[in-house]
Amino acid sequence: DLITYPLSLKEIMTVGNLAYNYYVFTLLVEKPTTDTKLTVFELFLAYCYHNEELLPPLNLSFREMAIRALSLIFKEPVFYHPQGFFYLGELIQKDGIFFGRILTENQFDLIRKIIRKQNYFKEEKNEDIKYANEKARQIQEKINAMKEKIRQQNKDEGLKLNDIISIVASYSPNINMFNVWDLTIFQLYELYIRLMMKDTYESQFAMLLQGADPKELKLEHWARKTNLESQ
Repeated sequence: DLITYPLSLKEIMTVGNLAYNYYVFTLLVEKPTTDTKLTVFELFLAYCYHNEELLPPLNLSFREMAIRALSLIFKEPVFYHPQGFFYLGELIQKDGIFFGRILTENQFDLIRKIIRKQNYFKEEKNEDIKYANEKARQIQEKINAMKEKIRQQNKDEGLKLNDIISIVASYSPNINMFNVWDLTIFQLYELYIRLMMKDTYESQFAMLLQGADPKELKLEHWARKTNLESQ
C-alpha cells in the first residue's frame, strides 16, 4: 500500500520552503488546455518522461522534482522506471508485467486531493488557451506557469511561511517557537486564520462599544467554522 503522511513544519524546513513549494506544485500540475484527451496523471507522466531541462532555481528536472516530492510525502524512497512510471520498494517483472507498489492514477488523484486539503489550495480552473500541438511546447508552458505561481506566492509584499510561523508562535496561547515546528501546514494555517478571526472580532467589538454603527460592522464571532479555502 502507498501511504501519504502529513508533513510537519520541521520536515518542510529541512528541505526548505522554496523547494517544498516547487515539489507541491509539481504534483499539482494541471492540464495546459481544456481540449486534451489525456488525464492529469498521463500528462504528469509525460512531463516526467520527456522533460530533461534543469529548471531554476533548484536546477532539477521536472522528473527529479517529482521523485523528491513523492519521496517526501511517502517518507520513503520513490523510484522512476525508464518505461515511465513510479514505484516504491521492490519491483518484480514477470512475463513482461511489472508487480510491486506502483503509483496508479487513482492513488495520484488522491494524493493531489490530500495535498490541496493539507495546504488549503483551491481547485484550479483551466483556462481555454490555445497552444501549439508540439508536446515540448506544452510541457514548457506548464513549467512556466508553475514557476509563475511560486513567484507570486513568494512576492515581497505577501506573507511567507516564516512570517505565519512567527505570528502563530507569538500570539497562540499554547504555541511557541519551540513546539510550533511540530505542527503540520494544515494546523498552522488553521491557527493563523483563527487568530486573524479573533483579532478582527475583538477590534470590531471594541469599535461597537465606542459607538460605531452596528450596521457598518461585520461582527461575527471567531468561534465558528473557519472555511479557510475561501480566505
